[in-house]
Amino acid sequence: MNFEILSEITNMHQYDEIKIIGQNAFYQGQPYHFAAMVRKADQAQLFVLSLTNREQSGQEAEPSRLHGRHGQKQTMRQHMKKLSGGSFPFLSKLKTDREELEFGSAQSGSLDAVSQDDLEKTLLLAKLMDAGWKLPENSIFFSENWKHVECQQYQFQVPSAKLPQWKHAKAVWRPEPREHFVEKPVRIFIDDARTASKNQTPIPFSITARDGTMKDGICYINSVKREDVWQKQKELFENPVFQKNASGHMTAEDIEKMWELLEQNCPRGMYFVCIEYECTLDVSLQFYDRAYLDSGYDTHKSSSSMVFLAKPDSPKGMHGLKLKTCVIQTPVTEETRDLEVELFEVCEQVCAYEHELSM
Repeated sequence: MNFEILSEITNMHQYDEIKIIGQNAFYQGQPYHFAAMVRKADQAQLFVLSLTNREQSGQEAEPSRLHGRHGQKQTMRQHMKKLSGGSFPFLSKLKTDREELEFGSAQSGSLDAVSQDDLEKTLLLAKLMDAGWKLPENSIFFSENWKHVECQQYQFQVPSAKLPQWKHAKAVWRPEPREHFVEKPVRIFIDDARTASKNQTPIPFSITARDGTMKDGICYINSVKREDVWQKQKELFENPVFQKNASGHMTAEDIEKMWELLEQNCPRGMYFVCIEYECTLDVSLQFYDRAYLDSGYDTHKSSSSMVFLAKPDSPKGMHGLKLKTCVIQTPVTEETRDLEVELFEVCEQVCAYEHELSM
């Protein structure tokens, strides 16, 4: 840190307009504080305070939680189930009297000043306070340790080059997935689509709705294919559109690190497995390799990972239902013909939630 960097950070917070909101909201039983909006030219940001997941649950990270019963090491199955519902809910848009503003991007970070980026948030809050923002002393955020407080930042564009004015507005949260753990063992057969569909029997399962009633579903697997993620990554990096978009924020070193991360996740010459399926319920299904689920969770292992997605070959499957995909990110060889997996998780989307803001 030096004064040159401090000057740059300070200049970042020279705004054309600041709009103080200063209103509280509750979503899924958790508190939020809408602090303010700022604008430079036609680019604007909304700032919202929230509590970290650890603080929301009222629990600190205890060493005992990293182990199963009788002191045994926690499995990946146990670890993923404990992470259930741990993601941050984010807003999708702001609806005012006159317009609807879609948020182009969002990010969240702790207010605890342990890095240059965190210092930038401290200066931002000081700027907002100079402009009239004041957090009430009875607010849950007022005396809370900053390592437990997150600042969510939402970027959006204002075509009129002016922050929106309103008497009434609604902040709209993105629909959040509701997770159901069904943990149903399944053997899948890796082959061409015809052979896979012949060998694979339908998979019935049940989930509990919000009102406590049971909902029964059936999963039909259409095909199970090897996914050549090395070829997919090569095609991505060679795509002119990707190269154009990446040129401003990715260096050759960043791309090299991505290749290294791919090598860690799927060694060269191996494949991931892609399942194409239909379901009688409007849900998303997540399959995992059973050996992976029962393996030990390593707290010292790097958390860096790559998520690979795949598109179905057609909109609908052989039963006339919407065709969806799930990529099992466990490396397999070209000789692998079948795999013991689990239909581990069923995710359904809940309706978007709106909170009214008045000025």
